[in-house]
Amino acid sequence: MATIRIELGTSILDEVENVYDDITRKAYEKFLSRGRTGMLDIDDWLEAEREILMKPEARLIEKRGHYIVRLHLPNIVPANVRILATRDDLVVQTSSRYAGARIFKTVHFPEPIDLRRVRSSWNGEKLVVMALKADLKPASEGKPARAANEGLRTAQK
Repeated sequence: MATIRIELGTSILDEVENVYDDITRKAYEKFLSRGRTGMLDIDDWLEAEREILMKPEARLIEKRGHYIVRLHLPNIVPANVRILATRDDLVVQTSSRYAGARIFKTVHFPEPIDLRRVRSSWNGEKLVVMALKADLKPASEGKPARAANEGLRTAQK
């Protein structure tokens, strides 16, 4: 069993824009190869996307206090896989060094995750990412009522 390093970020926008740019370039090449004729730009786009990307199915499982994401990635070497995690999303993709169809899968978490507590494991052709949910309670919420009231009296003096 191997682990894959998880990059932490604040947004997946750059990753999505890179993929968009790659598909746009490939669709334009298709347009040029037809002699710049026709109005099939959406067909070119969809064909380019199919050629460039492989979007594997991802299972998002929510358990008490954490999420588990499972992906089946056949014929992929773990060293070619990149994972980007933000508080709200996960991106799994193959690195630019990978010669095959580019894997690009995004997963949106229903609730924010704790970026300090995200782990991955690779077993055979399966990638598993586990992420604990972020604790969103304000610090005073977990205190007993007496301690909260004492803090209020101290502040009033």
